[in-house]
Amino acid sequence: MRAFLGSLLLPFLLLSVSIGAAQALDPWVHLESGGGTLRDSGGDRPDSILTWGDGEYESGIIWQFEGVQPPDWGAFAECYSGEWWLVAVVLDFTQNYYPQGDQTFDAYVWDDGGGVPGVVSHLVTGIDPGPVAPYPEYSRHYGLLPEPALVQGTWWVGFWPDWPGEEPGWFLACDHTGSTGGCMMTKIAAGLGYSTGWHSIETVWGPHTSIGISAQVRMIEPNPVRETSWGAVKALFRP
Repeated sequence: MRAFLGSLLLPFLLLSVSIGAAQALDPWVHLESGGGTLRDSGGDRPDSILTWGDGEYESGIIWQFEGVQPPDWGAFAECYSGEWWLVAVVLDFTQNYYPQGDQTFDAYVWDDGGGVPGVVSHLVTGIDPGPVAPYPEYSRHYGLLPEPALVQGTWWVGFWPDWPGEEPGWFLACDHTGSTGGCMMTKIAAGLGYSTGWHSIETVWGPHTSIGISAQVRMIEPNPVRETSWGAVKALFRP
C-alpha cells in the first residue's frame, strides 16, 4: 500500500499487468499485456482509415498529474502524408478498472514543423470518448472535425488528455511487436527529467512499433474533364 501511495506522487506511473495481478514498477503510466481485442464502435464508416498499426496492441501509455499541463503538454501525435479530406482523428484507447468517468480529450491537427508537429491547423476541444474498453481489450474512438479539412504534404494528428494534475481516464494503445512505422511523438512538459517539447515516445517508454493514432480520410475527387471538339474550341474565339 505504501508503494502504491508513493507512486501517486509521481508525474506518471508504469503499470505492468499480468494474469490476475497488477504491480507498480516505474514512474510511467504503462499497461502491458500479451495482446487484446480492438473494438470499433464507430458503426458504418465508408471513409478510409490511415494507420501505421495492424490493429493488434500489447500495451497502453499515457501521462498523468504534472505530466499533463495546458494547453497541450502531455499530448500525443502521429504523422501521415498525402492530399486528403481529413474527417476525424481516430484514437484507440484502453482503461484500467478505475476510470475517472468524466474526462475528455482535445483532438489536434498540426502542419508539419520540420519533423515534429508544428502550427495547429484544426482543434476540437472537450470530446467525450464514450465508454472505453477495459484492459486488456481496446476500443476505437473518433474525434470528428466540424467539417472535412484539406490536408497536404506531411501533417500530424493527435490528442491532448484533458486531466491536468489528475489520474488518467484511459491509456493510448501501443504495439511493440508489429511492423515499425510512423513517428510516435509526445510533448513533454518541463520539470519531468526530460528535455521539453516534442520527442519520440521511446524517450520515455522505450521501443514501440506503432501507437493507436490514426486518421479517417476521404479521397479528393479530381475535377471533371469535359470532352469537346476542336471546332467548339475555335468557336470560343470567333468574333
